[in-house]
Amino acid sequence: TTTTTTTTTTTTTTTTTTTTTTTTTTTTTTTTTTTSTTTTTTTTTTTTTRTRNRTPLFVATGSKSGVISSAEILMEGVNGIYESKQIDIGGCSGVPNFPFDTSSAVGALFNDLPHLCAGYMASPSSNCYGLKTDGSWELNFELAKPLKWGGSSVAFGGVQTPWWIVGGDPDGDETEVWGGDPPAEISNGTIKLPIVSNTPCMTKISEDLAFVTAIPKLQASDSNTAWLFNIQSNTWTTLPNTLEKRTGAACGYLKTASGRFIVLAGGLGVSTTEILNLDTLTWSWGPSIGEDLYGGSMVSVKDDQELLLVGGYSSTALSDIRRMDSSMSSWETVGQLTTARFNFVALAVPEENLPPLCG
Repeated sequence: TTTTTTTTTTTTTTTTTTTTTTTTTTTTTTTTTTTSTTTTTTTTTTTTTRTRNRTPLFVATGSKSGVISSAEILMEGVNGIYESKQIDIGGCSGVPNFPFDTSSAVGALFNDLPHLCAGYMASPSSNCYGLKTDGSWELNFELAKPLKWGGSSVAFGGVQTPWWIVGGDPDGDETEVWGGDPPAEISNGTIKLPIVSNTPCMTKISEDLAFVTAIPKLQASDSNTAWLFNIQSNTWTTLPNTLEKRTGAACGYLKTASGRFIVLAGGLGVSTTEILNLDTLTWSWGPSIGEDLYGGSMVSVKDDQELLLVGGYSSTALSDIRRMDSSMSSWETVGQLTTARFNFVALAVPEENLPPLCG
């Protein structure tokens, strides 16, 4: 007998799974900020008077039926018309007369006051006066040579505000330059004209550059010679002659969007205008004045963007104030002087450099 024994071995595998649970606790803190904004609305009502850059026009001396000493100040009104103004010197009154009758005088805004140096008069004088803000005329200096037949001038910019004066040597080439406060002659005779000429027409272009035109005295000419003069370098640049011969013409500087220009108008028996383009240095015809105009004065206003042609003589002394704008297409009458006159001084003077104005 065979006995078979079967042994069964059972292996039990036990797998133990360990699960780790991580619990994250997030704490959120909410901060609520309440901002209270107070808005204050301020309504400002501004009443604007249309002044068009109110720089007064100062006019003095000249000729009418004879030589005169009267002075006046005009201001552009809201309608664009220039109107006479009184000054407040302890009450409203007219501008005091220049100390004596004179014509073809020279004038400039010099040391912050309007100044005049005597021109033609019965007894020649070298005296130069400033109109103070209290309404009085004060003798400030005396030219080396009187302007016995009249003169022309330009006041430049810079530290000394040099005032260049021509006319004291009518048969020669000498000129004077005054500057500083108190005034002194600062050129020492170094600035001379390029030719001997009749009294020139002169106008400022920049702080050191001026336009000059004149009829030669010592040679025949059917037009005016013309130059640019730089006072810093003491140099002359010859320009083309004018289109027409002009004695006693008025000239001024004008800036427009298309460039820089010199406007030359009128003269004895002349009613035309011609315009020099300073970029191309060429002359062209401008608008007619409408009548012959001798001895008028031209003043740049509104930052040189408009020109005023003031007074003059046709068949009689004129009181018209004419304006040319940047279109350069016409002369428009925009006021009247209180006293008609020619060969006089006309300046644009800031209001703060004048006696207080009434109204």
